[in-house]
Amino acid sequence: MSDFFRGAIALAMTLIMAFPGYVQSQPAVTFSGSFGINYDAYRYSESNFASFRPRYPDNLGRLTADATLSAGRHFIMPVSIHITTGQNTYQLPSLPDEGLIDYIRNPRNNVSINPSYRWIHGFFGSQTPTYSELTTGDIALFGAGLELDPGHFLFTINYGTSQLGVEYDPFNTIAGAYQQKILASRIGYGRQDGTRFALNFVKVTDDETSISTAPPGVRPAEGITFSPLLQIRLVSNLLFTTEFAGSVYTFDLLGPESPYDNEVLDFMDRFLSINASSNADWSNVTSLVWQDETFTLGGEVRYVGPGFQSAGYRVMERDLIDYKINTGVRLRNNRTSVSGSFGIRTNNLYDTTLDRTNRTILNLNVFNQFTEAFSVNANYANFGFRNNVTLDTLRIEMINNTVAVSPSYQIQRDAHTHVISGSVSYSHFDEFNLFTGRFQNTTSLSTSANYQMLFHDRPLSLGAMSMILTNDTPMSEIRIITSGINVRYRLFDRRLVPSMRFTYSNISREPFTSDHRLRLQLRTAYKITEYADLNFSWNASTYRYGSSRPDATLSENRFQISLQTRF
Repeated sequence: MSDFFRGAIALAMTLIMAFPGYVQSQPAVTFSGSFGINYDAYRYSESNFASFRPRYPDNLGRLTADATLSAGRHFIMPVSIHITTGQNTYQLPSLPDEGLIDYIRNPRNNVSINPSYRWIHGFFGSQTPTYSELTTGDIALFGAGLELDPGHFLFTINYGTSQLGVEYDPFNTIAGAYQQKILASRIGYGRQDGTRFALNFVKVTDDETSISTAPPGVRPAEGITFSPLLQIRLVSNLLFTTEFAGSVYTFDLLGPESPYDNEVLDFMDRFLSINASSNADWSNVTSLVWQDETFTLGGEVRYVGPGFQSAGYRVMERDLIDYKINTGVRLRNNRTSVSGSFGIRTNNLYDTTLDRTNRTILNLNVFNQFTEAFSVNANYANFGFRNNVTLDTLRIEMINNTVAVSPSYQIQRDAHTHVISGSVSYSHFDEFNLFTGRFQNTTSLSTSANYQMLFHDRPLSLGAMSMILTNDTPMSEIRIITSGINVRYRLFDRRLVPSMRFTYSNISREPFTSDHRLRLQLRTAYKITEYADLNFSWNASTYRYGSSRPDATLSENRFQISLQTRF
């Protein structure tokens, strides 16, 4: 066992024994949370399946710690540490001499310390700033941040590295990437759930000197997104929100100078690099929503210009206008609920691609609790897509309809409780075939059933499940039949809980003979003390393939052990 795990286990046992007493002796200062050590081992063997790629690393260690330090009435400091000892799937420029800071900020790890005192909040380490729908919200960075929110005033600033430099390595199929940093800030006044106004600013910059070799097809970029956001609480149940965002983005910092004059780009030259690859555009999201305890009705209009590039989102579809309506109602003390949405999206408003396309999306969900024992959930979804071309060789048109019904029934008896649930899902997909000039359809039907029995006089539960999935296309038919059983028992005053699950699957694809899969899962959870748990898991799978891979077999084994403590 490595020194890392010896030290981690020693620390865990110290926490188990020390912290409960410490918290009791220091009422003005509390330190609570959880600490865990996890180890995964994976092994496989194959026969006549040389192209198989392992699903997991051979050995993987994880250390997790989530705690909160509180002092007095106003100071609180959450701490989160998630560290992985597994191998990288990419090559960092600093390897093999990876320093402590490089190790901590590696994307495989997550370390954050976020102290707060009254209206002052700090963010150190891993964080994901979320400002608005058009500026930033899904890019994690490693750095520092500060937020001040006295009364109705709000000021936030975040800065850090959102992408480490990755060297281009064609021999290991690594595309490479430039180191990227993000600076984000906002200032506003108002209430989060009421009337407010905020100005959001985000800047992203790639460092073209962060890697030694320029990756093919990857160019260093720099961009700024700025948006005013206005939210008005018209009445207690009616909320109006609008955000206008503008972006200036240089897609290639190494590109040539711009041969044209542009007032916007010339003005932005003092804030970021401008050249022939630079572009400026805008977008807007406006919504109006009525919401009370039983009824919701809202509409949204979204426009994204063809040249708009958000600095704080990895991917955002552009050159579109989107209309959407959402509604929902809850009745009979929430025993009945109906929700749905309808939207129309038009792409390619400015002919940035060959053809303009239209999408229609409809979704409806209904839930009803008929009795205390019986309930049904039903869902319908429709997705349509077409372009405006009538010429057969360029025509694209497709329609997808999906219907699902899921009932559940519970039977209470003196000695047992029986829970029976099922689901039926049907999907029909029509697509225009440009070669035949006709529509071709694909249908999918999935049915599943689950049964669970819980004993009242003993800590035992038994269950069974089955599923049949059929997928028919003009080219082939796929059928999957799966069945399984599970059992769980609680021993020693429910401190030791072993469980077992066994499943068998038959997978058939025309014109091949069937594949067979067996899977066994054994788990054991042991409550060591009131504050500590030990968990074991072993998953074994055996695959025997049909004529699609003649004489091929595959066996996989995955073992997991974890120690979790609370303090």
